[in-house]
Amino acid sequence: MSLYRWDTISSALWHLHGDLLEETIFATACEGDDPRIPRARMCRPWALLAALSALADPAEEHSTPCIVDIDIDYFTGEGVDSAYCQIFSDDFIRCVGLQLQRGITNGRFAVVTVALSPETTGSWSLAERTLALLLEKFSTFDSFRAAAP
Repeated sequence: MSLYRWDTISSALWHLHGDLLEETIFATACEGDDPRIPRARMCRPWALLAALSALADPAEEHSTPCIVDIDIDYFTGEGVDSAYCQIFSDDFIRCVGLQLQRGITNGRFAVVTVALSPETTGSWSLAERTLALLLEKFSTFDSFRAAAP
């Protein structure tokens, strides 16, 4: 439903709490509308690792820690036969995970959320596999794995 897309939720959040947000950066599949947020920056996939690295760097001059929200369906898409598949390499997804871990360790990422989105990745198995790649290099990954049902 268009009511619950990333663009409408982001616009609503900005409208309600924009005074609490210092900066917004979006890395999306370019679906939906650009949120109605002044000074919002869009990050293309080839710039994602550099952007995350800069945000994770404790030497950066950001005054507040970041909130990072990830939808796993960013890493997947429909293939030629309409079946969903992973569209980024395993190594790319692992590198994103490394930057997330770096940002958490450095105190730059206060909150990291991950939405598995199995309805938009095609299956639970693809969503869970992609999440496992994202968390693979986390030092606490074994505790995530142990907590899984």
